[in-house]
Amino acid sequence: MQANIRNSSSSSGGTSRIIPFLTGIALLVATLGFLTILLSTILFPDPSSSDVLNGLSITAMIFISLLFTVFLEAAFWLIRQGFKIDTSKLANKERNAWSFAGLLTKIRDLGQVVVLVVMMLAFLTFIIYAYRDDFMNNPIQFTQQFYVLLATFGVYILLRHPLKSILGSMGKKVRGNLSRYRLTSKGIEIDLNFKNLTNRSKKYKVNIGFDEIDEIRTFSFMEAQSFLKYEIGPNVELVARQTQDMFQYMKGESNRPGVYTISALSSIGKTVFMRGPQLFYFLTFDTEDVGELINAFNSFRGSNQR
Repeated sequence: MQANIRNSSSSSGGTSRIIPFLTGIALLVATLGFLTILLSTILFPDPSSSDVLNGLSITAMIFISLLFTVFLEAAFWLIRQGFKIDTSKLANKERNAWSFAGLLTKIRDLGQVVVLVVMMLAFLTFIIYAYRDDFMNNPIQFTQQFYVLLATFGVYILLRHPLKSILGSMGKKVRGNLSRYRLTSKGIEIDLNFKNLTNRSKKYKVNIGFDEIDEIRTFSFMEAQSFLKYEIGPNVELVARQTQDMFQYMKGESNRPGVYTISALSSIGKTVFMRGPQLFYFLTFDTEDVGELINAFNSFRGSNQR
């Protein structure tokens, strides 16, 4: 079986950008709706009401406030990632039953997220309509819960960048479990970085010549997810071949697997796709930059086309 993926223009590529963008919009609208309910309850408390939010402890209020920051961060992250997707990378010229199934999945996901956005907008509209009297007619009472909410948001804004730096450092440590590569005179050597529990010193390395590769692409996490899910599709043949290839490789019956996608989806590191007539490698490396690999491959291709 050949796993051929070639560059081409794709009119449907923009859909892959729209889906995470609209998902982020739906999450943002839903979060704003619940935040409106929370603000109405703590700014216009009704002493006769049994609303549990009226008597929330400081600890509980901090927890709720942090939940809102998480949801807002997730929403804006999805929106940003949707904008950043380079649709030109997602083209898949080879069409088969599996890629058609991926197209159907894309249409389904797009329909679902559009319905979700409409529902969330209707929800937010209802909430604003239901609580408009509180905001327009009742006097504001700056309760303890409101100040805790405001302080939590303020502290989070101040600590946001330091927290991102800490998470980035933690991500680099986790990234150490990903594959590594080094350039050779004829191509690339990949350390798959497997851990053999019976022989911890054993290394699983594969060598691929540039003459075996037709193309190399780099992806972000969201691009890789979209490419696999919507362009490659639920390709059972690739899964079956990878299982067989890995079994033979681990037993020492082959020099390398022909299909390898085990670490394709990782939010840390750099995801690289390599395709050749008998090669389908989709993996994430323990690095943020694979420029030297791309340059070496392009140089090889250029010298062989003269």
